[in-house]
Amino acid sequence: MKIAFVVKINFSSIISTTYHINILKFFSKHHKITILTNADSYLKKQGIDADYVHIPSFTFPNISRLLINDNITNLKLKNIDYDMLVIWYDSLIFFNQKKPVFRFVDICPYQTFERFIKGDKKRIKWNLFFKIYLKSFKKSSFILTISPQMKQFLIEYGISKEKVQWLPHGVDLERFKIKPETKKTKEFILISPVQFLPNRGSDLIIKSMEKLSALDKNIKFISLGNGDKEFKKWNSTIKDMKLDNHIFLKGIVDNKEMPKYLSNAHVGVSLLEINEYYNKSPPQKIFEYMAMGLPTIANDIPTHTDYIKDGYNGFIINSAEDLVEAVLKLKNDQKLYKKISENAKESAKRYDIKIVEIKLKEYIDNIEKV
Repeated sequence: MKIAFVVKINFSSIISTTYHINILKFFSKHHKITILTNADSYLKKQGIDADYVHIPSFTFPNISRLLINDNITNLKLKNIDYDMLVIWYDSLIFFNQKKPVFRFVDICPYQTFERFIKGDKKRIKWNLFFKIYLKSFKKSSFILTISPQMKQFLIEYGISKEKVQWLPHGVDLERFKIKPETKKTKEFILISPVQFLPNRGSDLIIKSMEKLSALDKNIKFISLGNGDKEFKKWNSTIKDMKLDNHIFLKGIVDNKEMPKYLSNAHVGVSLLEINEYYNKSPPQKIFEYMAMGLPTIANDIPTHTDYIKDGYNGFIINSAEDLVEAVLKLKNDQKLYKKISENAKESAKRYDIKIVEIKLKEYIDNIEKV
C-alpha cells in the first residue's frame, strides 16, 4: 500500500520526537511512504527510508495559518500517488476525503491554544479552533491516540467510539538498554529530557535541589532539550541561586543520543503541570526510563500513575519534600534501588515496540479492508 504521511515537527522541542520516529519507521518498514514534512533533513538523519516532500510550517496561531499550511500541503498531495493518507495531529486539518484517512492524535486539542488565552475574545477564538479540530477529526476514517483518557475525551466530544482506539507509547528495548560500563561515578544523577520550564517541574526541581545539595553534594540534576531563550534565562537564575554545580542544563540533543544520556543517569524525573494536555498525554520518556532500568520519580497525574506504581518501579510524589525523600531513599538504599530498577525493566516489556507494532498493523489492515 502506498501511503502519504503528513507530519510537522516543532523544532523547539525536537528532543521529544521518539514517538514520531517509531511510527514513521514502522510505516517505512511495511509500506511505500511519501513523507510531507517541514523536517525532511532531520527525519532522514534518523534513518527513515521514504520519499520526502518539503512543506513549510507557519506556526502563528490563527485561521490564516491553517488555511495557508493546508493549501500548500493539499497542492503537494495532488502530485502524489497514494492509497491512504496519514496525518499527525494538526499537520493537516482540511483535506480531501476521497482516500482513507488515518490520524494520530497524541496532543489534547482542548489544550492546544490555552496558552494564548488572555481574555474572553481570545477564548472565543480558541473555541473556534477547537470546533475546527473536532470537525476534522470526525472526517477521519480512523484515529489512534496514546491513552485511554484521550480516547474517552474524543468520544465525549462526538468522535464515534468505533473510529478511535488507543495504543501506549512503544519503546525499542534493544536501543534503550543499559550499558554495563556506565554509572562508574560517585555522582547520583537525576535526568529529565525535556525543556526546563514551570509546566515541566522547573520550580519543584529548584526547591528540591536546594535541599538535596545541602545534604549531599554528589546529587546532580540534568535537563536536556532547552532552547536558547530558556537556556540563557535559567542558567542565570541557577547561577544566582548557587545551584550551578548541581543543576545542569543542556541544549537540544539529537534523539539518537538519548540512550547515552539515560545510561549515565540513575533516576528519571517526570514532573508535569496538572492540565488537560498532560492529564491525557503520557510522556514518552517514562517508557524509556523503565527500559533503561531507571526508577521514575513522577507527580500524581493519571498519565503517570497508569504506568508508574509507587514503591514498585518508581515513586509518585506531590511536593518538593516528597521528591527529596524519594531521591535519598534511592541513593542510600542500594537494595531498594536494585529492586525498583529490576521492576522498571520488567514493566517496560509490556510496552515493547514490537508488541505495539503488531497492534498498529492490525488497525492499518482493517482500514485497507473497508
